[in-house]
Amino acid sequence: PYSTANGVITGDGSTPLNLTFKAILDKIEILKELARTNQPRPETIVIDSVGALVPLMQRWIIEKAGKSDWKQVDGRAGWGEIYDWLSNSLLYELHSLGYGVWLTGHLYEREIKISDEITERRVDINLSDALYDQRFIA
Repeated sequence: PYSTANGVITGDGSTPLNLTFKAILDKIEILKELARTNQPRPETIVIDSVGALVPLMQRWIIEKAGKSDWKQVDGRAGWGEIYDWLSNSLLYELHSLGYGVWLTGHLYEREIKISDEITERRVDINLSDALYDQRFIA
């Protein structure tokens, strides 16, 4: 996908796109085919950001499972599918085809209450501990 100067996501540079995980999967299949047939292609793929990608993946898993809500999906299976796709399908497969793959997250400040009198400010990343702990390295 592309985006316009004012940040609207488009499929072709001008037509607004309702971004779905299925659309991302379709683009990744095109990238794989370009690599397999040695066609001109980008050197690096950037997912900005994992925090925005995960909800798209959750909606896709909900629909695939025939459910109406993430809470109805078995947590271990649902999150396992997300982790597996990120590490295997996205990072490992694309890396093995010669692409550089970057996943971004965003930093934010949060306050942690230590006691009634003490509050500490910490910088954190907008990824779950479990997702961050996957240490995606291809």
